[in-house]
Amino acid sequence: MFSYRFVDHLKLLLLFVLLLGISPLHAEINFLSQSWLSRDTNRIKTYAKAESVWIDASAVSTTFTLAPLKVSPDQTIKPQLVSNTGLTIGGGFIYGYLIAEYSVLLPSTLRDKSNNARSAHLGLAKNARNYGIEGSFTKINGLLYLSPDSNDVFRPLHQLGNISYRNYSGTFSYFFNYKRFSYRAANQCYELQTRSAGSVIASVTSSYQILRSKDSAVLNSGYTSKTDSGNVVPINVAIGKFSTHRMALVGNIGYSYNFVWSGGKWSCNPAFSALVGTDHTILRTEGDKKDLPAFTFVRGLSWGLNFSYNCPDYYVLCNYRGQTATSGVMLIPNASVNVQSLHLEVGYRFRRSEKKLCGVF
Repeated sequence: MFSYRFVDHLKLLLLFVLLLGISPLHAEINFLSQSWLSRDTNRIKTYAKAESVWIDASAVSTTFTLAPLKVSPDQTIKPQLVSNTGLTIGGGFIYGYLIAEYSVLLPSTLRDKSNNARSAHLGLAKNARNYGIEGSFTKINGLLYLSPDSNDVFRPLHQLGNISYRNYSGTFSYFFNYKRFSYRAANQCYELQTRSAGSVIASVTSSYQILRSKDSAVLNSGYTSKTDSGNVVPINVAIGKFSTHRMALVGNIGYSYNFVWSGGKWSCNPAFSALVGTDHTILRTEGDKKDLPAFTFVRGLSWGLNFSYNCPDYYVLCNYRGQTATSGVMLIPNASVNVQSLHLEVGYRFRRSEKKLCGVF
């Protein structure tokens, strides 16, 4: 469904190899740290069947809101670009300290079925008792422009197939109240938390982003203006050919509380956090804006809500995630990115084999 070039395959492979490379070291650190880490075993329990496999369905939406653009002395527009996403189905597994998943997009659920704009996502993660490591790759080929028709809930879409976006990121998180709060129980149903508790969670994310436009294009903004003679004319926005590479470092601090009842079988876990950081343009073509600052301040918010049913043999998990961040994306300072997702997962637990998987896990 997705036409990956060879370089994209190579980057995915390098990401996977990097995570595998740090896994043995991560396992050693985890083993040493857990020798002195103690938790209230009456509150947090592990399952005899420690591994799991699951199937899931999810929907993810990415929206780029550009900074206000003055198109005439008396009119300002605020363009919005969105990924052409729909419902995905897939599955994954947890085995030892490896978490992997894969999903495919259902074409009939696309936001706009008339074009070839697509997006894809790959993620790998490991969450220990007191910290977590995650790596992800997001690919968006082509974006859709949302026209400003406020009378239509499903506003008309216009394809911008010449614009593509890539994001490679890694995150390290620390869970402060790990003795009473289990991130793995609240977010993955990997453990059982029998009593309600919460924790401050701090994380650091480093990302590498690529945004490019292969060709120049003229976009009908959906707005109109009047000429001096009284004629109504459409307002067009010119998008030139460009390519920009950016690196970002963002810190995140927040709080998550896991409400549980029936001994932990049922749980509700809201979370909220604020993020601040900076991103830096490391490479850009001659066609880019010359007045864009080399460093851009990043700020934003993220939130989430989990509901789950958790038992020794299987689990059901439903979660919602949202994040909005303002920075210098789309080559324009103070533009923002909003990502929202809805996820439903059903998993089955099994025991780990006595033999190591691929001699590593």
